[in-house]
Formats: sequence, C-alpha cells, structure tokens
Amino acid sequence: MATLHFPDRLKRKGVHRSGDRLPYIITCDDRLAEGPNHFINERAHGRIKRDPNDPRGKKLSPKTTRQCGSKLTDYETWLESSAAHPGLGSLRWQDSRRWLIELYEEALLLGYWSRDFWRTGQPSPLSYRSTVKPRVDEAILSGIWLQKNGYIADFEEFPGDAAIARERALVKQSFEAIGEQLQASGLVTARKTNVRQDPGTVLPPSDKDIRRLIANLPEGTMQLICLSLYELGLRVFELIEHMKIPPSWLGKVDRSIIGGQTLGYLPDLDVVFSNAPDVEKRCKWRVKGKFGKIRWVMIPPKLLRLLWKYATTTRRTILKGKSPELRSAHELFLNSRGQPINYDNVSLALRRTNDSLQRQERVTAHLLRHAYACKFIEVCILEDFANAGIDSKTASYEQFMRSGEGAIVVLQAHLGHAEREMTMGYLTQLAGREMAFRYQNAFNREVDELTEGVNLRASFKKDREAA
Repeated sequence: MATLHFPDRLKRKGVHRSGDRLPYIITCDDRLAEGPNHFINERAHGRIKRDPNDPRGKKLSPKTTRQCGSKLTDYETWLESSAAHPGLGSLRWQDSRRWLIELYEEALLLGYWSRDFWRTGQPSPLSYRSTVKPRVDEAILSGIWLQKNGYIADFEEFPGDAAIARERALVKQSFEAIGEQLQASGLVTARKTNVRQDPGTVLPPSDKDIRRLIANLPEGTMQLICLSLYELGLRVFELIEHMKIPPSWLGKVDRSIIGGQTLGYLPDLDVVFSNAPDVEKRCKWRVKGKFGKIRWVMIPPKLLRLLWKYATTTRRTILKGKSPELRSAHELFLNSRGQPINYDNVSLALRRTNDSLQRQERVTAHLLRHAYACKFIEVCILEDFANAGIDSKTASYEQFMRSGEGAIVVLQAHLGHAEREMTMGYLTQLAGREMAFRYQNAFNREVDELTEGVNLRASFKKDREAA
C-alpha cells in the first residue's frame, strides 16, 4: 500500500525545496510518486486553484497540506489494490482516470473502502460531506493537474458504459467475497460505534452561563455567532456556511435572489425594518442541513436586526481595503482577513473562552444547540400551562408530556431531526427534571423528622468521654 511520509530538514526527496517540510507519497514498490508529490508541493504553495474563477491561489496551512497528502495516499492505495478493481489488476497513479475516481467514490459510499470493512467484513458507508466528497474532489483536481503538466495522458478517457458496468459488477463480487472470508476467518474485530450523544443525558448551560460566555468571547463576530447558535438552534456549519446577505442589504438589486426565499439568503430589508403585527411569520430563512435536507428556520426579529447591524458595521469595517473578490462575497460571518469563518475558528474561540473562565463543564457550539432545544420546550410548555390555567409546580408528568407534544412537532422541524425520538429526548429530560425536584422535596420532608430526631450534641459528648 502507498504510504505518506514527512521529511525533516536534513532529508529531502523528490521535488521538495530545501526549506520545505511537505509530505510525500511512497508507492507500494517503494518508489516516489513524483506526479502526486509535485501536485502536493504546488497545492501547498497556492499555485493550484480549486476554483477556476479565483484569480489567486490560496497557500495551504500545514494541517491542510497533510490532509491533501492523506487523501491522495488513500486514492493511490485504492489504485494499487487489485481487489478494488479486479478486472484491471493493480494500477499506479499514472493510470488515474476520471471514471476510475467514480468507482473509488462508489466504494467509499458503499462502505467497502473503509477501515471498518477490513476489520469486520461488513460495509461501513462513509459520510459524503465530510469524507467522500473531499477525497474525490482532491483526486479529480490532481488528475486534471497531472494531465495538464504531462505526468499522465487521457485522464478523461472513457471506456464505455458496458465496460464500466462489467467492472462495477466485478468490484461488488470481489468485496463481497472478501467480506465473507474476513467473517469466516474469525479474525474480525467488533465495529467501533460512535454513539450519538443523547440530549436527555446533557444538562444544558443556564441563561446566566450563556450570557457570561458570550460576554467573554472576542467582540463582534464570535459573540454574534454564539448568540445565533443559541437563539436559532443551528449546527455550526449551517450558520457559518449557509447564512448569506441578500443584495438589498448591500444596496444592490439582483432579481435572481429573493431574500428569505432563495436558499441561504436572509430576509430583505423590508422585513428587517417591518413593524407589522405578523412580522414574525416573515422572519424566516431557508437553510440546507445534514444530508442536503432543506428546512425553514424562524429568526427572532430583534436578532435579525442585530445581524443586519453587524453586516453594515463590523463586516463592512473588516472588508475595508480588501480585494473586490472578498467584498463581493455574500457569506455573513467573516474573520479579520475578510474570509468566511470556519468551524475551527469557532471551536478555538470557545475553547479559549472556556479556559479563561476556568469552566470544568465546557460550553461547546453543539451544547448551545441543546440549550436552545431545552429552552424552547420549556417556554412552550409554560405558555400552554398559563393558557390552560395549570400551575407548573403541581402539574403531573402526563400533563408535561401532553402539553409538550405540539412543541415537539415544531422543534423537530426547527432542528432538522430526521427522527422524532431524537427530539423527544428534550421533552423527557424537562419533564423528568421537574418531577425529580418535586419527588425529591417530598422525600426530604418525609425524612426530616428522622434527621431532626438525632441528637448530635449528645453523641459528641459521649464520644469525648469514651476517648
């Protein structure tokens, strides 16, 4: 299999310059993969553009460069494996073709080309957004560059639908046979499962904790991001990647974009400054969530005005003097360099703030989403109790659960949960917590008489005399 290596300053290989510490790939026959290594070097120094419309390439960070090398190493290993394409035998990076990358993508999506498959013999599909798409995009980008620079020929060669269909059938048979052999050998290990955190086991931060956290975050962008995460209950990537400014906020006219209707774009200015009684119904935003699922998110009017204020003040100040490409971008949240905020920026800011506050129970971005859900359920139930004349201090468990049924329907849509049971965890947690306090108080009253009957003072006197 191909392997990824990291040179020190005394050992240089391939096309690496004397001052670089860039990763390089060694093939299964212990040779340098010169073409992919050259590609990694050019990518690291920003000389290869992912977006053809971008006039300038972006120099990669050491972490991103390592990720680039790891993706290409995985693809090279797939090429070298005859089991992955039995009709073609073992291949090398010089044999890379776009249609082969499509087979590679299918193996990732079906779970055959995964670590768990080789451990358990059972397919383990990988996440398309976070794993499959980045690997496939990097392989295609490298193939195009390698052909352009003369390392390979006929990257776009197409053998025909019939030949690809035959190879696809052989691939399936090959992996199914491997899976059966692994399971029959008795050497397989149990699959490692990532258990999703049950919201019923999470104690969300209080309003006081959240206010203190936001107050200690870096002023401006990060404070508004965390406030939005809490008030909207969004996942981080939904907020920072998909929340965009409509043209009306920038004083422009673009008939192809309708604020509040076009995917990702916030409501137009007429909604931001509206004082109509039904303005809450118009303060909505379409967002793309996990697995490409699109849903509506309701935005509190005051938060929407705060987002507009940020766009016209803080964001405009950040973009002052920046390139036209950055100024024309529609992403709302930007870092100090005028580039869209990413997940690592948010995670680092929260980690540093938790450290400065010396919090043992750390507030994470996803915990703010849990806090939103718990607060939403609580407010809805208390509102229903008030309308029905029910005292929340004496309400039964059944009344809590029955009153929360309507809130669960709305909350599931807001959070984008595929399964109702996941959202029900928040209602169960709230009802259980209220009942726990009440039952504990009843128990305390019952045992108080026994506690008061113990004369500790007399007991201490006898202990001293015995000593």
